[in-house]
Amino acid sequence: MSCISIQKVHSPGCVGVPLINPSDDNVRPGGSAPTDLNLTYGTQPVPSRPLICIEYGFAVSPAGQTLITVPCATGQISSGNVRAPALGMTTPATAAARTESSRSRLMRMRMRLLCIAGRPLRLSEAPDGSRKSRQSPEMTRRALVKVLLRRSARRGRTELDWLASRREAKDIAVFHEFHRPPYGGGNQFLLALVGELERRTLAVEVNRLSGRTPACLFNSFNFDFRKLRRFARDGVRMVHRVDGPIGVYRGFDDGSDRRIVGINHALADATIVQSRYSLQKHRELGFDLRDPIVIPNAPDPAIFHPPATREPRPGRRLRVIATSWSDNPRKGADVLAWLDRNLDFDSFDLTFAGNTHATYERIQVTEALASGALADLLRAHDLYLAPSRDDPCSNALLEGLACGLPVAFLRSGGHPELVGEAGIGFDDAEELPAVFAQLRRELEERRAAIRVPALSDVADRYLEILRG
Repeated sequence: MSCISIQKVHSPGCVGVPLINPSDDNVRPGGSAPTDLNLTYGTQPVPSRPLICIEYGFAVSPAGQTLITVPCATGQISSGNVRAPALGMTTPATAAARTESSRSRLMRMRMRLLCIAGRPLRLSEAPDGSRKSRQSPEMTRRALVKVLLRRSARRGRTELDWLASRREAKDIAVFHEFHRPPYGGGNQFLLALVGELERRTLAVEVNRLSGRTPACLFNSFNFDFRKLRRFARDGVRMVHRVDGPIGVYRGFDDGSDRRIVGINHALADATIVQSRYSLQKHRELGFDLRDPIVIPNAPDPAIFHPPATREPRPGRRLRVIATSWSDNPRKGADVLAWLDRNLDFDSFDLTFAGNTHATYERIQVTEALASGALADLLRAHDLYLAPSRDDPCSNALLEGLACGLPVAFLRSGGHPELVGEAGIGFDDAEELPAVFAQLRRELEERRAAIRVPALSDVADRYLEILRG
């Protein structure tokens, strides 16, 4: 395994390059590269599989000596001390390939297709210094054909869908990759919002914008941008729902926020953010959004609501619960680990429901649950613990509040503005035993102070923005 120095060369208007970097656990397939000017990724080990761009064309050989470049609208990666120009030019090492222009174009096209497939060509160097391309053993013609067929089929479906929808009309279009729960908070909220709109007899179409539909809501970057761009037209009110900044609450910047801002500037007439914290943080980072307005999330009251009766507390331990769909350690893994070691489990029960890589000795861990089962579990507890960092508008926290649970919350992100007087904040895990004890004493008063945004009110505000 060898090391190379990799630099990103930024071009104007760049909104991120989708990457796969096998040597970096923080960058996953489909993510985006940061786009800061001349941002150095540093010297890092390169495994046997090259670093590749799955859409726009670059590859670095395992030896760290060969750079494959292809026309690239968003910049290039350079190896060693060689810096490739920002737009579509090859390095000096590939200049000889230009002597035969037609062959060069075919080679670049082939490399681009192989990068799309996720397994690029590797270059072998002969003793005389000449280089010949050879196909990676992993890459077969069958795999390439499958990739091309899938892409063609997807584009074909988009075109057929576009043609079929030109004479149709719905009230609202929503672009989001919906998933059946359990899933993330944005997905949970949008399921609830669409359900509320449909209960009002509004016609909602998903991932489609018909020829006479007057308004479209698209969520963050969790949708097919190419499809939306194909469907978008003049006269449609385009509203972008943005959370984050994603790089802040994930704890690393993979370029997603710049990509979101690029989409926002390209398509949006107005922007909905979920908390004052989120709006302020975007501004601090220099991310200007189109006509932003703050509208919080809201849980589905048919699922998340207080219990009809509660089990008496005298004589039993106080039951505390934390939940998270994401397994990101910033969701509070450090706080839970401290509590697992130090909390008085003779006085408190602590349950975690969701996904985690951590293991606990005394905390009860339950897998991620569908909405109905999760709501039942929440109603069986007394307090909700919100230990996540920099969460802009935690849907999990709102679900706990909606089930009647006062909250012990980390003073971070949007937690304080969501909880208000219905809980007590903390800065360090060591404060939590005292916070739990105070909440035990003030449980009824804190419960009476719970204020959760009503889904009907939130839907009204969304409709107001969508209708302009």
